[in-house]
Amino acid sequence: MTPVNNVAQPAVGPAPASLSIVPTEPEIRVIGIVSGETTVATLMVGDRTILAKPWDAVANNYRIISVTPEAVAIRHKGEIFTLRVGNAMNTPSKDAPHQ
Repeated sequence: MTPVNNVAQPAVGPAPASLSIVPTEPEIRVIGIVSGETTVATLMVGDRTILAKPWDAVANNYRIISVTPEAVAIRHKGEIFTLRVGNAMNTPSKDAPHQ
């Protein structure tokens, strides 16, 4: 004879997914460049407008390497990105959900 088990058992399945927060990189846009004794760039970093010159840190792990009348060079984690006036990096994807 086979014993009958009428006791409710807990549901067994995969563990709930843990939520991880991935920090987003700030959008950095070159608004303008002013040439002079020290050439500086006007940047939008996220929602802030800043003036930056070579070797300024403009965000976490983002540093201005050079500012010329034509472009701004930004170092991020060993890579160098060159942006002209009107160009940006880390722009939000059009497919990304709005928050």
